[in-house]
Amino acid sequence: MYACGDSGGACLLTYGIAMQRSTALAQAAGVTPSDLPVRALGLVSGMFYTNRLDQIGLFLPRYLYGRHYKKSAFAPYVSPEHPDIVTSLPPSLLITSDNDNLQSYTLNFEKALRRHQMPHKLINYPKDPRLTHAFSAFYPDLPESREVIHHLIHFFEHTGDDCKGGYVS
Repeated sequence: MYACGDSGGACLLTYGIAMQRSTALAQAAGVTPSDLPVRALGLVSGMFYTNRLDQIGLFLPRYLYGRHYKKSAFAPYVSPEHPDIVTSLPPSLLITSDNDNLQSYTLNFEKALRRHQMPHKLINYPKDPRLTHAFSAFYPDLPESREVIHHLIHFFEHTGDDCKGGYVS
């Protein structure tokens, strides 16, 4: 099985799949993880960081984690860069663009994957006003959106073979 998520879906998918492979993370979240064997991920315009001091992080943590989340068992895992999360992921294809308002989130998460030598590939589309946040989902008729789908299919067909042993740009 392969899985793909855009924006908040990419974040939820990252955590859900990491919980399958990290007992400590699953216990801290108080969940019993799925046992579906996910072989590779497609993460498009990921909203990975939920507690930064930006427009997302100023309001979202309280809704996602509860009012007193900083005292919870899950608090250490709020950052997707936690080693239990990053090292629990299968090969991942990350896609963003220069006009994606969350581009820095994808680029930062990619650096964390690279730091931990996790197999992944990054596709970063150049500046183009049409290629906004999660453009492949919002504007599926764009040629670049169809290209994203082809990149995902290729990556899944080869189950990350392109990036065995680490990062491929």
